[in-house]
Formats: sequence, structure tokens, C-alpha cells
Amino acid sequence: MTLGGIGVALVSSKDVPDMVLQIYLQRFANPPSPLDNVMVRCLANMWIAGARSIHDGVMKLFTQISIESSNRVYSQEPVGAAEHRYAHVSLAVDTALGRMADGVAEGEDQHALLVRLLELFVQLGIEGRRAGEKVSKSTVKMSTSAGNLGVLMPKIATLLKRMQPITNPSTRLRNLFRDFWFYCTVLGFDVEYSGLWPEDWYNAVCIIATKSPVLIAQENLRSELIDNAAIKSDAISPNELQEFRNTVCGVLNHPAEVVPIVNRMDFAQCTYLLSVLRMEKMRVIHAEHKEAPHEIFKYLEDKTIRKDKGGMWMCLLAGATIVFEAYLDAHKRNKVNESSESDLEYHAQFLLVQFNHNLKEVRRCADACLSRLVDKFPYLLWNGRVLTTALRLLQALQVNLAQDATCSDPIFMMNGLPWSIQLQDTIEGRTAVVKDFSQRCEQILQEAMKWAPAITHSHLLEYASSYGVSSDTSLRLAMDAVINAGSENTSMYLSSLHLRSMYLGQVKGMLALRAADEDETPECTLIKRLESDYEAAIASGCSEELKNAIMLLTALFVTLKEVNEHILTLLVRCPLRSFTESTVQLCVLSWNWILAARTDIQNIFLREMCLAWAESARQGRGLYERLPPAPSPLCEQLKAPPKPPYYQPHALWLNIAHVLTWATCSPVMALSLLTPRQYPLHPITVQYAVRVLRSYPADALLMYIPQLVQAVRHDNIGYVAELIVWLAGHSQLLAHQLIWNMETNMYTDEDSKNKDPVLYEALNEIIKKTVSQLEGAARRFHEAEFSLFHRLTAISGTIKPYPKGDARKKACLKALAEVKLETITYLPSNPEAFLLDIDYASGTPMQSAAKAPFLAKFKVRKCGVQELERIGLEAQSHEKGKPPPPEADLAELRKVNDSNNCWQAAIFKVGDDVRQDMLALQLMQLMKNVWAGVGLPVCVFPYRVVATSPGCGVIECVPNSKSRDQLGRQTDFGLYEYFKTTYGDESSESFQEARRNFVRSMAGYSVFSFLLQIKDRHNGNIMIDLDGHIIHIDFGFMFESSPGGNLGFEPDFKLSEEMVAIMGGKMEAAPFRQFATLCVQAYLAAFVSLVSLMLDTGLPCFRGKTIQQLRARYMHSVITNCFLNIRSKMYDQLQYLQNEIPY
Repeated sequence: MTLGGIGVALVSSKDVPDMVLQIYLQRFANPPSPLDNVMVRCLANMWIAGARSIHDGVMKLFTQISIESSNRVYSQEPVGAAEHRYAHVSLAVDTALGRMADGVAEGEDQHALLVRLLELFVQLGIEGRRAGEKVSKSTVKMSTSAGNLGVLMPKIATLLKRMQPITNPSTRLRNLFRDFWFYCTVLGFDVEYSGLWPEDWYNAVCIIATKSPVLIAQENLRSELIDNAAIKSDAISPNELQEFRNTVCGVLNHPAEVVPIVNRMDFAQCTYLLSVLRMEKMRVIHAEHKEAPHEIFKYLEDKTIRKDKGGMWMCLLAGATIVFEAYLDAHKRNKVNESSESDLEYHAQFLLVQFNHNLKEVRRCADACLSRLVDKFPYLLWNGRVLTTALRLLQALQVNLAQDATCSDPIFMMNGLPWSIQLQDTIEGRTAVVKDFSQRCEQILQEAMKWAPAITHSHLLEYASSYGVSSDTSLRLAMDAVINAGSENTSMYLSSLHLRSMYLGQVKGMLALRAADEDETPECTLIKRLESDYEAAIASGCSEELKNAIMLLTALFVTLKEVNEHILTLLVRCPLRSFTESTVQLCVLSWNWILAARTDIQNIFLREMCLAWAESARQGRGLYERLPPAPSPLCEQLKAPPKPPYYQPHALWLNIAHVLTWATCSPVMALSLLTPRQYPLHPITVQYAVRVLRSYPADALLMYIPQLVQAVRHDNIGYVAELIVWLAGHSQLLAHQLIWNMETNMYTDEDSKNKDPVLYEALNEIIKKTVSQLEGAARRFHEAEFSLFHRLTAISGTIKPYPKGDARKKACLKALAEVKLETITYLPSNPEAFLLDIDYASGTPMQSAAKAPFLAKFKVRKCGVQELERIGLEAQSHEKGKPPPPEADLAELRKVNDSNNCWQAAIFKVGDDVRQDMLALQLMQLMKNVWAGVGLPVCVFPYRVVATSPGCGVIECVPNSKSRDQLGRQTDFGLYEYFKTTYGDESSESFQEARRNFVRSMAGYSVFSFLLQIKDRHNGNIMIDLDGHIIHIDFGFMFESSPGGNLGFEPDFKLSEEMVAIMGGKMEAAPFRQFATLCVQAYLAAFVSLVSLMLDTGLPCFRGKTIQQLRARYMHSVITNCFLNIRSKMYDQLQYLQNEIPY
């Protein structure tokens, strides 16, 4: 017991738990004694305390004890003393496993114990089968190991109860769960009130069902069932098999189309089907997470099940509605509350999405489930969220039909919903599905109007004002439903919808009447007229005149192409002229219209609104009214109570609180408020931008480090400097990245000789403040990180004097060998993973005559920004001379080997300005986000680059890829021949998949190259990865700079003959047409906001007209101009002659 206490107390020590385990194993049951039970308890205590190094040894011992005990209990032969030496500790092991399941720490320890318990469960099942082979009666054979398996289930349930549902298991874990459920089905553990087994076993199985992953196959369902040891049918008689089939048919309610299929199934297939049905029914009945009823649809979408020739898919289609019906029955029995109502809405939304699945059978299944759902809970028919989802989904599908006529994007996902579905392959198929869904939506609306017309009216009006457009079928359905219902409120509904149209029509008519005025533009004339009417209405105090004046000014503001700040000021400051409830109510209506119609004026509007509110306070209106001191009733007689302030207008003003409280905008918009290029600087908007940026987590701001530092150029008040210091104090990784970027931008040259006249002093001061506020672990973490990369970048200076070739290579390896990893650090280009080791044989000088960049490989562990910061600080938080805690000990972390570990290559450059590459790749990442946000299947790979000081930087290497230059040196054939050699014949699935990847990446990089005018596109700067994607690197020439003194010789993007060959060889080919379509769509989704933030950097790519040129470009003729452009080939030939780069 003392040894066990020592093992628990010193669990963080490297060797103590292992030594205690070895001592116990030498003494254990040698000879058997009561001390063995004590040792079992102590081993369990050490496991619970976190001694991971003893897991294998402890579980091996416990497994041996459990198996020996099971053999002893069920054996019919006499057993010798040597074969039951563990009998006296079997109960202690059972108790220990229960304590371990209940007390093990959350996270990896829970996962490790789960795997061990499931492995033990399966091993006991196999041993029980072996023991059962000696028994003649088959039913006894099958239940031989039931007792040992049954007592394990409560332990597994206790452990899983503390864990989240397992959604993405490893192959090993998925197989263990599948074997577990096969044994449960064969032995009847998953049958409620069977009378065979204790009730707590069934309760444990129910808990396990709620957390289990779906039981889909990895590659081939049939072969995996045949090879499964848990369901071998050697001992099953034909009569027993038929009885088993009848059980399956009973669970499926004996559907006529499925019974013949089940009667042809063998024992393994029946076991699998019954396991899935029983487990999923238990899941939906007992689970607390709302995704549980959706799990059954994963089987219907699984390719291995659909390909099964035994009819498994048809059986599961029939079983899906039964499982969903079980959920509804259970939900109906339970007390309905707010949370459960929200869950039902969620399920209705899910089924509406599945109604549009590419598989007709899945659509039918979703429709059947939705019908059962509204039958049980009819109020969902007129639920606002359900109606809006149905109409928005119909609208989005129609937009998809119009925008994706070539069906190039097989996946559909609507903003606001977490699910995606695969669409039909043809436009005809997609049109038919949308037509069916439109009819279903019409039925839903008709029923909703029949049973709850008033509330349905309200929801449809909200939808029309928020989402409806004139050409939208969903809006037409909504209108038809209202009119066909014959409601008394139809006129009010239509009046509300057309209110804005009336005022817009009046304004357009006034503009047309004034078009003949030659002295002034119609807009100027109308502005003067409406402003005069507005002033007259203010003076007269007539509410109707003021209403017309305000709404006409609003309609005019919305109509004008350019922002008229004078009109906006009049509208926003109207309450200051007429501080009444009716006026403010009218203003709120006007403001909401403006914000909905003109999303481009949010920043100006926010500034004006804030000034108007502040002016109301200065004038002492409403809430800020300055009242005289209230008289004391002890001094004079009071006839009435003091008059309260007139606060009602301010109360209505607060209805537009999302404006007054300045709702959080995106980081891009916030950064645009810190420079004068898009909006004039104002202290209020700058403070707002600072507050917004403070609200974002560190990992969201890491992308915008360059813009944040450049904003210091215009920081006349000091808000940005204060923000940077604040951000650095709240995130160490953000502090490191900020310091590296600030040190880079203090100088305008690569040798740190020419100080930036604007930034140097400001950034130097910010760096001093940032570093001075670091204390304790934060300072040590900073010193360790910067010290490591000072040593790494110093290698370039060390190897530069050596001649290129073997001498420089040896010098590089020698210098790299002197760099040691002693604590938690990371690559500046990847703040989401910490370094575990260095590949000291990887040091490779790069090809450069004047400079000495080099490449090195590092073993890293991916963990995320926040987790890396936590581990990095913990590694430095221990007292000097003492080891860090195990979770932050580099030596301990090196022992962990899982999928989070990988090798990462990086290039360290000295003497090169990589800030331009940083900008290009930042814009690439943002374009990738934009394209992903609108569902465009274009591909780009924004590898990471970080500038760490003037002329120094770290560049992430593109994994699993080779440059076109390398391919040319290795082979003498073109890219098309390389594709056929690598991926097979053009008709093969692997070639077509590689071509799809090539087309999508070509589209992404073509638009990116065109928008940023990327040049120097020779074959050394173009990569091909293992999946066929094309990847561009090295962005030293872009925008207004190009090789050869800015001659602009190269076309807008490279579209060479071999690239066209892969895409069909001609512009009329289907792959090329898909490429052209993706180019147009990607171009339309691109943006320019961040480029304008970088114009002040003075980078050579910016020469004064960048933004104008970026806005002016179009894609209509660009693809044609680039198609087989002779200048691309000439530039490749030039590079071959000058630099021997193959083409």
C-alpha cells in the first residue's frame, strides 16, 4: 500500500510508476495472498492519478485475470491450481475497473481506457466462444461468456456517460464498437425486459448507445462481416437462423418489400441489421444531444451500405422511419419544454434539407419522417423557423439552378444551416427535385394558413421583408397562401409589403419630371425641393407632412448611386429638430430602411448616429433633461409631484439599439476604420474599431497582423498603439507575431539601415512597452522562442562564406546540429503546432548565389493557437531547477505518437523581403474564405510566410508536391502525359478526380493571378501535388511590378498548352467550360478591401493606381486572351535559356 501511495504521489515522475508496477508484477500471486487485492486497488489508483506509462502493463494483468476467471467459471473440465491462481482477485479487478471508469481524468485518458475496456470486452467474447465450442447445445454456446461481458457493460457506460458522443472514431475504435454491439445483439443484452439478464445491464447498454459512433463499414460491408469473429455462424442451425430472421422482420414491422430480402440474409447480415436498428432506437430514445435522430441517415448515405448486394440499404431505409417514430413516441411521452420545442424545430429543418437529397429513396424517407413529425406535433406547420427554412431553402435551390447550370458543384449547403447534401448530376434532375420541394412547401403553407392564419401572416411578412425578391418562387408561394386563405388581413399584408415601393415610385417620378432642367441635375433639384419641404414640415409641426418629407428623403437617399451625406445627416438628426415620440418612431422606420437597402454606408451612419445621440445629451433632451432641484416638502407646500423628464422619444430611439450599441463588425471593416483611405478618420469610429478588434480572439487576428501594424501610420491619437500593447498583453502568440512584424516594418530596406520616417519611432516605442510588460512565464516563453529563431536564422550568415555545393551543405548540417530544442517553441509560420524535434539531416542550402537561404524539417505536434499558448506558458511556469508539468514537458510530449504529429519543412530566408509574399498569401487566404463562404469549389493553398525582421523570414513548404521544373528534369514528357502516367487512362476514375482537382485549382489561381497581376510564372514557381492540384509559389512580382523592368510581358495568367490539354484540349471541352465558369464565379466573389490597407507600405508592387486597376478588371475576355498565349511560352523559353528551367 505504501508503494502504491508513492506511485500516486510521484505520478508525474518519469520512472516511479513503472518501478512500482514491476515490483507488483514480481510479487503478484506469487504465492496468492490478500495483498494481491491491495495491489489491484493501488494499480487502479495510479491509473486514475494519470500514470500513463503503466497502462499497458496494468491492462495486460487485468485482462489475464479476467480471461482466466472466465475460463475457470465456464469450463466443464477439472482445473489445476496453477490455472486458477487469479481466482481470489477477480472481484477486486472488477471493482478496480469500475473505479477507473468513474475517476479517470477527462480527455486522452478517458479515450485510452475506453479502448482498453472494449478490447477486454471483445477478448472475453472470443474466449467465451472458444469455451462454448466444447458445449453441444448452441444456445449455451452463445451465452457462455455472457456473465463476464455483462459485468463490463456498466463500467463502459460509466465511462461514456462522462464523454461527448463519438462522431469521428478511428477505424480501430469503430470496429471495437461494432463488435461490442454484435455481442450485445447475439446475447440479447439490447432487449428490454428480456428476463435473461439484470436490468442494470440493459440500462448500461442504453447509455452506451447514446455515445456510440454509427456502425458503418470502412471499405466493404460484406467482407468485413464475413471476417468478423463475433458473428461466425458455424454453430447456428437453419431453424435458429430463420428464427433470427423473423426477429429482424418483427423489428421492421414486416414490410412486404423487405421481408423477402431479410429471408435471404445470412446470420452475419441479420446480426448487423438488428444491431444497427436496436442501437439507433436506443440512441434516439435515451440521448440528450439533438443530433441523435439524424444518425440513422448516415447509414442511408454510406456508400458501402448502398453498394451491398444483399439488400441492406433497402432494409435500413425501412428501418429509418421506425427509428424516427420511436424518437417521436419517446418525445411525446416526455414533458415538453422550451428546449424540446427547439429540438423539434431543428429536426424539421434537417428533414426539409434531406427532402432535396440526390437519392430519391432518401428524399422519400425524409418526407415520411416529416409527415410523422407534423402529425405528432402539428404546431410545427406554422412555426416561424420552420416556415422560413422551407422558403429560404426553396429560394437557395432556385438560385443554385440558375447559377450552376453545368452542375459543377455537387454539394449544396445553405447559410445558417449546418447540413450539406449532394445534388443531382444533371440540371433536369435538380429541376425535378426543386419542383417536388416547391409543391411540398405549398402544401405546408396551405395547412399553416388553414389552422393558424394570423401567426402565419406574421411569419410570411417577416420572410418577405427579410429574404423575398421579386423573382423568388418562395415569395410567390407565400403571397398565394395569404390570398388563397381569404384572410381579412390580406390588404394590410400587401400594404406593408408595398410601402417602400410607393415612396420609391414617387421619387423616380419626380426625378423624371426634372430631367429637362438644364441648369442642374435632377438629383440636385429634387434634393433642394425635398429639403425645403422637410424644413417647412418641421416648422409647421404637421406629422403627415413630416412623414412624407422624411420618407421621400429616405427613398431618394436609397435611390442615389453615390452616398449623399447631407441627406443622411438630415435624416439621422431629425429627432434633434422635433423631439417627439411620433417623429422618433418615423425616424426608426427610415433608419431601418436605409440600413437594409444601403449596406455600404454602415460606418458613416454609425458615426452620424453617435454624434446625434451625443448632441441630444448636450442639448439636455429626454433622458438628459436638466431639471431644477426638487423642492423639499418640509419647506413649502407641494400641489403636484415634480415633472419627470420626457424620456419616451429616447426609449423609442433605443429600438434601433443595434446601431447605438455599435454591433460588432468584421475585422476587415474594423481595420478599414483605422486608415483614411476608405473613410475619414474620426475619434469615435477609431474607438469603435479598437473595441471591435479587442473582442476577437487571438487566432482570428493573427491573419491581420500586417494591416494592424500599418495602421500605426495614421495613429495620431494613440488608439492603435494602445490596442497593440493591449492585444500583446492578452495573448503571447499574438505578441510574438506583432513584435516580428513591427521589427520588420521599422526599416524600409533589407539591411536595417534606412529607418521608416513614420513608423520607426512609433513601432520602437510600442515594442519597448510590449516587451516590458512581459513577466515570469510569459517573458521566459518570449525569450525561448526568439532565442531559438535567432540561432536558426544565424545559420544563413554562417554558411554564406562557403562555396555552393558540398562545402555549404556540410556547413549547414554542422550549424543545424548545434541548435537544440530544450522547451516548448514553435515555427513563426505555424503558431498552431509546437516543435518536437529537428531532422538534423534535412539541412539543405537553397539555390541562391548572393544569399544563403536554407531548408530544414521539424517534427511538430498540432494543437491549436490557444492550446499552444497554454502549453508554452506552463512549460515556463515551473520553478528554476524543477521539471515542467508532464503536459508541458517536451521529453514527455515526444513520447506521444498519434495523428497530430507530423513533419513540417520550412525555408529560412535572410536578405529577402518576404512582406510581399505575406500580403499575397494573406489575400489568397481571404479569397479562399470568401469562395468557401459562397460555396465555390475552387482550390488554392495559401501556405504560410512570416517576416521576422528586416530581410528575414520563414516560409512554409508546400507538402506532397513537386515543381513543374522538377517534373521536367525527371521526365521528358509534358504535364498531360504525366497525369496519364500517374493517374491512369483518361477514362479512369483516378484521372478524372485528379483532373477535377486540377480544374478547380487552376480556376482559383487564375483568378488570383489575374486580380493581383502575379508575374514571373515560370515552371519553377508552379507546383503539382499528389492529388493533381496546381499550386503557385513565389509572389515577388505582382500588381504594378514585373520582371525585366516592369515590361508587363506575361499575360494575365498562365494557361499553357499542356494545361489546356488536361482540361480537354480545347475551349469547347466540358472540363474547360467548367474551368471558365468557375473563373467567372470566383472573380465576382473577390474583393479589394485589404489591399487598400497595404498601400502605405511602400512595397515595389504599389505604384499609385493599384486599386483603380483592380476594380476595373473583368473576366469576360481575359480567359480568351490567355488561352494558349504565345507570350507564356516565350517567357518559359526565356527562363530555360537564362536559368535552365525546363518547360
